[in-house]
Amino acid sequence: MSPEQIRGEVLDGRSDLYALGILLYEMLSGERPFQGDDPVTVCRMQLYDRPVPLAQRLPRQADVPPALRAVVDELLVKSRLSRLPSVGALLGRLQGLLPGHVSLPTPPARTRPGRLVSGDIHRLPTGETVTGDLARIVLLMHVQLQVGDG
Repeated sequence: MSPEQIRGEVLDGRSDLYALGILLYEMLSGERPFQGDDPVTVCRMQLYDRPVPLAQRLPRQADVPPALRAVVDELLVKSRLSRLPSVGALLGRLQGLLPGHVSLPTPPARTRPGRLVSGDIHRLPTGETVTGDLARIVLLMHVQLQVGDG
């Protein structure tokens, strides 16, 4: 949950970007940025604590570009007004960060809530799944990061 969701504030796409930051942090480090014994502790951490810097949690063999680490840090900012304003802005920041400078797909301009843009499903290392265009982006990032390591 984003800090604004925990506080009961009005939500917008920036809350989803915060959640994406949580997923990217975990995908890259293998650990969740906020860990606790119960949901209340984790929510309190979401509200007040900064996560351990991603660079300190990365496996030794990980070669994550500093610019990508900065994007993840920016997605985890507590104030939604200080986060990237949209998925389009995020994709713009990600352009050129991946090996080979592959062009990332542009998100659809409009979709109805709850409607999958595509049937693609991608399973994250945690067992969670993402679908639609987000699944394609996540899969592309995995492939590009693996190719860059190999």
